[in-house]
Amino acid sequence: MAEKQLELNLGKACNNACVFCSNGNVNRADRRLLELDLVRHELDQAAQAGYTALGLLGGEPTLHPDLDAIVRHARDRGFTRVALCTNGRRLRDPARLAALVAAGVTRITLSIHSHDPAVADALCGREGAFAQQIQALENIVSGLAAGTLDLPEGFAANSCIHGRNVRTLVPLARFLRRLGVRDIRFNYLRPENQAATDPTLLPRFPAVTRALEALVVWNETRGRLQLSFSDLPLCVFPAPFFVNRALFRRYLGDLRDLDTDVLVFRGLAQWRDQFQWKQRRTHRLKQKAPVCAGCRVEPACEGIWRRYRDLYGDAGIEPVR
Repeated sequence: MAEKQLELNLGKACNNACVFCSNGNVNRADRRLLELDLVRHELDQAAQAGYTALGLLGGEPTLHPDLDAIVRHARDRGFTRVALCTNGRRLRDPARLAALVAAGVTRITLSIHSHDPAVADALCGREGAFAQQIQALENIVSGLAAGTLDLPEGFAANSCIHGRNVRTLVPLARFLRRLGVRDIRFNYLRPENQAATDPTLLPRFPAVTRALEALVVWNETRGRLQLSFSDLPLCVFPAPFFVNRALFRRYLGDLRDLDTDVLVFRGLAQWRDQFQWKQRRTHRLKQKAPVCAGCRVEPACEGIWRRYRDLYGDAGIEPVR
C-alpha cells in the first residue's frame, strides 16, 4: 500500500516577498498562522485516516512559534516522515536547526533559486537573504557529515526554473554540489500572480528544453547528483528521454512523489480546503492544447499550466511523434 502524505499549510506568513510567489499579495487574514490546537486536531484526524507522511508548508513554516510542538505531536501520532519545506533563512541558527531535527523532522527541502547573490536577493525581495540561506545550507550539510544531525528521509535543495536562471541551471547545480548538496529538485515555475504576466519570469518551453539537456548531460558525465524535474509537460524533455526510459525514471520527479493531499485554511481558518494535489494540478491548474491529441505520451502527461497558455499560447508545444 502506497504511503499517504498530508501537506499542511501552517499559514501564508513569510519573511520573503518572492516576485514569483504563487500566493501573490496575501491578505492579513491568510497571513495568520494556525492555532496549535487546530493543527493538533488535524494531525489526529489525519493519523486516524491512515496518513503516515507529513509535509509542513507556508508561507514560511519556520515562522510558526509552535513548530517544534507540531513536529513532536506528528511523530507521537505515528507520522514516520515529517518533511519541512523552507526558504532556510531561520535555519542559519544552528540551534534552531538542531531543535527541529531533535523534535522529529526527518527531511528538509531548502528553496534556493539562483547561485548569484544579487539575483537571489532580488527574486526573494530581501537583501541579504541569499547569505542566510547559504549559511543554513552549510549548517545542514556539515551537521549531516558530522553525525550531529539525523535526517533519515534526506535533504534536498529545491529550485524553480524561471526566466532569470534558465540559462544558468548547470552553474547553479555545480554551485550547490560544491556546497555538499546531492539532491536537487527543479520545478518549472507555476505562473500565478506576477509570474503570470511577466515574460522575464516565465521562460518559454524551447529554452527550458535546451536548459534541461545541458543539465542532464552535465549530470550524467560529471555531476552524478540525484536530480529531478517537475511540472513540465513531457514533450518539453529532450529527445533522448523518448528512446531511453531509464532517463525518465531517473529524472522525472513526479514518478517518485508520494500520494499527497494538501490542506489549507483560508480567511482566519474559516474555510478549510483539502484536495488531492495531483488532481488539482491536472484538472484545474493545467490543461492540454489541441496539438496534444497527436502526442504519443499524452496519456501519461499532466499537461501545461493554464496561465502559460494565456501568456504564450501554444507556441513551442511540439507533440512527440
